Amino acid sequence: MFTDLQNKLDTFHDLDHETQQSLLKEIHTRAVSQKEMFQNYLSKMNYGTLSHRDIFYEAIWNYPQGWEDFFHTELSQLVAKAEGGNKDAIDSLSAMIYLTYLEDMNAEFYTKSVEFLTQKLRSKIPEVRENCAQAITDIHAEYEVELSTEQILELQKLLKDSAFKVRVNAYANLKDANLVPKKFSISLMDKIRARLFGYSSLLK
Repeated sequence: MFTDLQNKLDTFHDLDHETQQSLLKEIHTRAVSQKEMFQNYLSKMNYGTLSHRDIFYEAIWNYPQGWEDFFHTELSQLVAKAEGGNKDAIDSLSAMIYLTYLEDMNAEFYTKSVEFLTQKLRSKIPEVRENCAQAITDIHAEYEVELSTEQILELQKLLKDSAFKVRVNAYANLKDANLVPKKFSISLMDKIRARLFGYSSLLK
């Protein structure tokens, strides 16, 4: 479906801004005209640094209205692949921003996204917990989505997560949202780890 654009896709990040935007608009136009074919095409695409998924996500992300089901499906598939141990999918979890951080969507889209992401805060994969927590707090802050008491508690549980990176990022996100429990304090060991690994700024 996009084989004629392969050279531009391969060199996308080397293209000037105007050419990039033109390509993204072309991808979006084709995707709209053949939506089912586009979704099938994307479903067969790999994840990882050599994949063009982020480019296709960005093309739809720029004009997201009417693509709610697509974003929910892509989000659940990305997380499922990551939870299944697919290293490329784990490395691609940062692409979650294209699937959740969307402007002018209906309220149901944001609510459904937060509900799904909250379920995954108990994932066995640390990167999934970390990225889902980030996405939830981003949606909460940017789109003024109210979090339930249960959702807030699930986020707060990450402050005692088994993975240091999950704990430190959870603290930073909750602090920005003013949701850190009043009596909570960072452990001395985590303060030391933060200094050693360059995360000190997240604990201020």
